[in-house]
Amino acid sequence: YQRRVRDRISRRGSESLGKMVAVNSGLLSLNLRSNGLDTAGANSFIKAIKQNGTLLNLDITNTRFPGKLSKELAKALTVNETLKILRLGRNPFKEEELEVLVASLAANHETSGIHIIGLEDLSVSKGLQERLEGFERDSGVVIHYGHSGGYQRGNPMSGQALYLEE
Repeated sequence: YQRRVRDRISRRGSESLGKMVAVNSGLLSLNLRSNGLDTAGANSFIKAIKQNGTLLNLDITNTRFPGKLSKELAKALTVNETLKILRLGRNPFKEEELEVLVASLAANHETSGIHIIGLEDLSVSKGLQERLEGFERDSGVVIHYGHSGGYQRGNPMSGQALYLEE
């Protein structure tokens, strides 16, 4: 069952939702696309990713997720073995913040459960593109990046049904 939250959740709401996700054992997919997450809300979801053992798909596309938390997010992803799909596109990540995320996932891909990462509509330089392709090749993780009208990797929905049916 997929639940899509399209309300503008407040800081308190995003922190509470993150706390709920951390302990919830029935939620498989959560779509927070286009909701605002401030630093406190984003930190709450980082903690939830570390603790939740059932969530398979988390979409935080276009939530203004703070790029400065990329290192903490990367650490959380290395300890979570159940999250398969993470969508981060259209967030204010700087190139160096994406580099931190990719480097951490590359170093820890055997302990992470991630199979698909969505980085759609984020600026990707040629150098980072090469590192993303190398990470994909070496780890088997599928990374969708690029933008409409430009370089786009794969089908953003590929693989989703597989993990939601397990």
